[in-house]
Amino acid sequence: MAVEESGPKNSRDRRQRRVLDGQLMRSVIGVVDATGLSAPSVRRLMRQGELGYCRIGRRVMVPQRELERFLAARTVRGR
Repeated sequence: MAVEESGPKNSRDRRQRRVLDGQLMRSVIGVVDATGLSAPSVRRLMRQGELGYCRIGRRVMVPQRELERFLAARTVRGR
């Protein structure tokens, strides 16, 4: 009987796991995984000032609260 490993199998699985772990900051790829937007779309929103971000060294990170604010502002309520 084969024993399954419990950890992620590849880098995409690791990224997906980080998205679900409730982190404080997300990379562009983390935002892509969480929203389904493309990476160029996420970068465009950042460049246009619609999605706030932080630079940490050379990394560009989106605070979780900023992502939640961005999504809440675009949520359409049903009638």
